[in-house]
Amino acid sequence: MTYWPKNVILWGAGATASLGMPTSNHQSSFVTQIANDQDIKRFLLEEDRELLDRDSYTKLKSLLKLVPNRCAHDGSDLPKEGEKLLAIQDVFNLLAIYKKNRRELFVEGCDASLTHNDICQAESLLNELISAYFRKKYAEMLDTKGQALDTYYAIYKTLAEHAMQQKMKAYNEGKDFTTREHGLLDYAFVNFNWDAIILWIIFNVHKELNDTKKYYVGSPAVKLKVFNDFSTYLACKRIPKPFDKASGNIWYPYNEAIIQRLNDLEHRYDQRIVLGKFYQPHGSFNWYECPHCGKLNMTMGNKWDIHSETFFPKGKSEDRQCLFCETPIRSDYNIRLVQTPFKDENPPYLEEIQRDMLTCIEHAEHLVFAGFSLPEDDLMYRSIFSARHNPDVKVTILDYDPSKAHEGFLELKSAKNETAYRIASTLGAKEENIRVNFEGIPKVFKSGDSIDKQKVLDIFLRTKTQ
Repeated sequence: MTYWPKNVILWGAGATASLGMPTSNHQSSFVTQIANDQDIKRFLLEEDRELLDRDSYTKLKSLLKLVPNRCAHDGSDLPKEGEKLLAIQDVFNLLAIYKKNRRELFVEGCDASLTHNDICQAESLLNELISAYFRKKYAEMLDTKGQALDTYYAIYKTLAEHAMQQKMKAYNEGKDFTTREHGLLDYAFVNFNWDAIILWIIFNVHKELNDTKKYYVGSPAVKLKVFNDFSTYLACKRIPKPFDKASGNIWYPYNEAIIQRLNDLEHRYDQRIVLGKFYQPHGSFNWYECPHCGKLNMTMGNKWDIHSETFFPKGKSEDRQCLFCETPIRSDYNIRLVQTPFKDENPPYLEEIQRDMLTCIEHAEHLVFAGFSLPEDDLMYRSIFSARHNPDVKVTILDYDPSKAHEGFLELKSAKNETAYRIASTLGAKEENIRVNFEGIPKVFKSGDSIDKQKVLDIFLRTKTQ
């Protein structure tokens, strides 16, 4: 049987909430502020405030008035206590439906109907405003939560170091690293977030491990290195170290095909590699499609540092060219799937990612729901999980509830949690294989103030027998 990673970590907005990254509720709050004609400038960096001067901003505010208030206030940092919010999914649903059917919309108080072109412009502006909102939150995170970011780095470094030690041992025992079983890590990440913070952490951890002199295999000894496989073809703007003209400006991530080539014992190389599956099924703020050649471009800033202020892409003020054909790429060519079931067909690269991801999930022996609640209105993923479930799969659910945070891991019945029951019923998993923890991320990985290696390994790899 074809090998797939045993552990799949489903990374949702709740996993980075402690870093200040906006959840769906925060995005709902943000669009409610726009609809109520509140002061939005305080939620944007100075460089992004020109977005509010566009003609389409007035059209966007008019459109938002058509969205019903249904989302209860969750105590976040926007409207006053007790006010109702617009649900961000309702906003995207309305825009998607009227964009698809090409109808005009009449809004009370407007002199004329909003045309199909008006709706498209409003949707484009909304996506840019949400990007700008995340950009401001990222800048605030660097100013106030740098230590928290270091904690996330330490969590993943603990996992990756363990994986590399295990792989080094297996290689030196004569295991065949041209196979998927040994050439792939035994865990995969699915990042449902538009922000690529977890990927940036993984990139930097892998670089640190690859630059050390700890991991050598074979005789004569060569370095064992770890990289990511995105399950699609893309190119990244090279991160200077400093910039090397001889190697050009494009850096290509590895993929599975490289395992068979670089790890073939019949050929001598200066390194052997292992790959970790990393899926970004909804796109990313760091991904752009070229409007001319259609290639997928990725940018990760210009320096290796998890606190890099250049990691999160700037808006239209930044010159951005396709790495393949040098066509200028505007910021509104950013690739992200929004929260609505009324989607257009996926671009080929997202389709490729999602197909590989679904097969990986289907074969997983252990699923970790890290801040991902599988919400009721997420019809697509609820259908996918219910159709591809394995009743014997082990399930770890990481949620946050301060009233239960001290109780450690709980069984499904003891947890008495709506999110846990929803995930369990959708998967069809056996109750005895499900455990729930309410400490929140990153606290669940710590003992006192320090990262606990055994907790990290048990949560991600289910190392304890339960």
